Amino acid sequence: MTGVCAKSLCSVSYFNMIAVKNSGSPVSVSKARRWIMFDRIADTYDWINRCMTAGLDQRWRRHVARALNPSVKTVLDIASGTMDVALMIARVRPTIQKIVALDMAERMLAIGQSKCRKAGVHTIEAVVADVHDLPFEPQSFDAVTVAFGVRNFENLDRALSQIAMVLKTGGQLIILESCRPKNRIIAVCHRFFLRTWVRLIGGFFSGSTDSYTYLSDSIHTFSSPEDMMVRLKNAGFSSISYRYFMMQSVQCLYAIR
Repeated sequence: MTGVCAKSLCSVSYFNMIAVKNSGSPVSVSKARRWIMFDRIADTYDWINRCMTAGLDQRWRRHVARALNPSVKTVLDIASGTMDVALMIARVRPTIQKIVALDMAERMLAIGQSKCRKAGVHTIEAVVADVHDLPFEPQSFDAVTVAFGVRNFENLDRALSQIAMVLKTGGQLIILESCRPKNRIIAVCHRFFLRTWVRLIGGFFSGSTDSYTYLSDSIHTFSSPEDMMVRLKNAGFSSISYRYFMMQSVQCLYAIR
């Protein structure tokens, strides 16, 4: 892809704590532990997601794919994980020429690559890299998507600035993320759901209770759509809007660079 200069998955060893970074410096210990955690739960991640959302997560990902402008040809999917969103985009929008699936969790990307081979999808490239220091030239992509990943960014404002940098002028950003419902009664029920179903059931089937405790807590404390809109504006985005799914427990934000 023109303007893209990043190492592919096969050339980067995350377990040696080497990430693709413009500065060439290793990833911080706290960040490394976080993404090793995702690698630990990679094998059961998709299945548990389907169980926790009754399959609705795939409907939301389809919404993201369909919300992309018809003119989009290149997409960067950040925090791509096992490539659910990237694959959905490839299926729903076959005219898109190139999708870069970026994540710090190498095992998750490897599972995504296997899914691509089984589906016969050849337009997705896996890249291990840090969203806080994206290894792409400015204005490399027509659109950027992030599904259930921004709450794991160590420095959200820096990450949004990096996303704005790699987006072309007029490019789209679509963020799908969990959030705490505004309605107090729904919020209490949501918190109970996180503490029981997500933490206990997710931990039981993945064998990593600590991982799902982190995921549960990160959902409960993440920014509201209104706060995200302010952050996006400060990062240089415009035409910012949002909508809710699943009784205000999932937010989808749309912005233009």
